[in-house]
Parts: sequence; C-alpha cells; structure tokens
Amino acid sequence: MRRGPGILDGLYCALRVLSLCDFAAVVLVAVGLFFVWNDQGADFLRILAEPASTATRITFFISVVAWSLATWYATRLLVIRQLPGFPLPSEGTKLHRVWVPRVLGALAPLSIAVGFARLAFAAGEFAAALWWAAGVYAVLTGVLLTFYWKRREWFPGVFGGVTADAYLPALPHVSVVIVSAALAASFVLLVLFVLLPVGAPRLLGAPSISVSAGAAILLFGSIVLTYAPLAAGRPTLTLPVLVIAVLVSGMNDNHVIRTAIAPAGLETLTRETPRKHFEACAAYWTALVLGTAADRVGASAWRRHLYALSGVSGGSLGAAVHVVELATEGSPTNLAQRAEAMLAEDH
Repeated sequence: MRRGPGILDGLYCALRVLSLCDFAAVVLVAVGLFFVWNDQGADFLRILAEPASTATRITFFISVVAWSLATWYATRLLVIRQLPGFPLPSEGTKLHRVWVPRVLGALAPLSIAVGFARLAFAAGEFAAALWWAAGVYAVLTGVLLTFYWKRREWFPGVFGGVTADAYLPALPHVSVVIVSAALAASFVLLVLFVLLPVGAPRLLGAPSISVSAGAAILLFGSIVLTYAPLAAGRPTLTLPVLVIAVLVSGMNDNHVIRTAIAPAGLETLTRETPRKHFEACAAYWTALVLGTAADRVGASAWRRHLYALSGVSGGSLGAAVHVVELATEGSPTNLAQRAEAMLAEDH
C-alpha cells in the first residue's frame, strides 16, 4: 500500500512554492508591516480616516484591490507551469499551487484591515471611522478570497480553462495580455510621476502611491525577473538587479533643488545657486534661523507657538539642535549664537 506524503514532504512542497513566489511574499511583508507597525504608515491610515479625504480613500481602495489581484495573479502564473529553471515536485504540490496564490492575495487587504484595527484600539478621534475602514477591508479580504476560490464556478467562460490538475505547457494568450497590460500600466505611472512630480502624487495620495509601488515591484519581480528567466531554463535575475541597484545607489542624489525661471521684468541678483550655498551648511542655517526667531520673540513664547519641526538631511540636524537648545530649563537666550557656535564648523 502506497503511503501519502508526510508532514515533512508537505512542508517542503509549501516552502518550494513559497520560494517561487518570493517577490509577492516579500512585498506583502514589507507593505503589511509598514501599515501595521510603522509610524508613517499609521499616519497614512489616519489620513484616510479624516472626513476630507474621500478622493484619497477611493484611490487607496483601488490600489489595495490592484495589489491583491497582482499578488494572486502573478504568483498563480508562476505555479501553473513547470518551469525548467525551478522545477516543482511532481507530487504533493497541487494544494499549495492552488492555495498559496489565493492566500497571498487575500493577505494584502487583510494587512490593511489589521492596520486600521490597531489604530482604532488606541484612537480617540476618528475611532469610529477607523473601525469602519477596518471592517471594509476585512470584508474586502473575504470577497477577494471567495473570488479567487469560486471564480471558475461564477465565470466558467473566463476562468474555466485553467486548473491546477496539471501543469500548462505555456501561458495562455489572455494571461500574456493581462500581464503585459499590468506592466505597461505600472510604467505609465512611473512616467506620470516623472512628468508631473507634484500633480500626480497629489492626485493619487501618498497612501495609494506606497501600495501601488509595492504592486509594481512584485509584478516586475515576479514576471520579468523570475518567470521569464526560469521559463527559459535560466536562473532568476534578482541577484544581478540587486547588485546593480547597490552599485548605482550612490548616484541617486535626492537633494537637488528645482529652480524656476524668473518672470520677465523681475530683477534678479547675481549670487550663488541655492544648492551651492546651502549644500554644506543646511544644519547651520536651519538652527541659526530658528534660533534667531526664538530670540526675537522669547524662548517661552516660541515654545508655546511651535507645534512641530520637520526637516530633511542637514535641515533635520539643525532642527534637532534647535530642539535641544530650546529644551533647556527656564527661558534660554542667545539660541542663535549657541547654534552658530555648535554648527559653524559643520561641513
């Protein structure tokens, strides 16, 4: 009598399938943790609970649905063929090939629901809106998981031809079209952000941009870097791309200051460019300006009217110096002079 696969065999098959879906799994963990545990991700969810963010809620909802669909579909394509570059065990993988894509796809909106629920437990203001959002994404999780499970029964003319009973010799034409359209859409978004660096982000909103970026990464990684080379019997391209990314990361200068052409008739001064003037002393000037303002109105009054400080790079260092000086007991004076003494030699 032949024995069925044991627990270790099943675990091996599950890990083998999961390793093939590594991009989707990594993006799921990264984006999920961002919205569940990261403070900035929590701020994004709070924004969505505010009354004036209806458009942002809609774009975020659409992006989460797209993320879930991309996760499910990309991982499904990876496991419906026996890829020469990464062969799966011939027996014992059917259950995992069917349910791993479904579960990964459903976990995407579930992570958002958990993030909203976690905030709602500790929130006073907007708690009802946060609970409502958590419920919406929990329901979305159930709807999408049910769709992934029952789609062949509901839409036999669309999904009835592909099953996990046997590996496909090649991708169906409709799958090629869908994947090509999805990849093209992600590149269109990239071009849109390059051409409209202010308008496009404002239209979509930061929460949906973060989710859309994750969906684009998993699509490109799963199809271009994983599926295509493995289908040709080659190793994945993930490692070479990571090496190239590390090598060129030093060329990514995100401190460039955009300049505008002065309107006609406006007299301009001949002086150093902002970048040349401030690139070596952003911390110095930030702390000096803040210290001067505090000295003018008095440290006590300045404390009462100062709500928050935000900075980037050297500016954040200057802001930190000012906060430390301002935290001195009593009513400190000469904050600008003290900041200058501390940061005058900062380069």
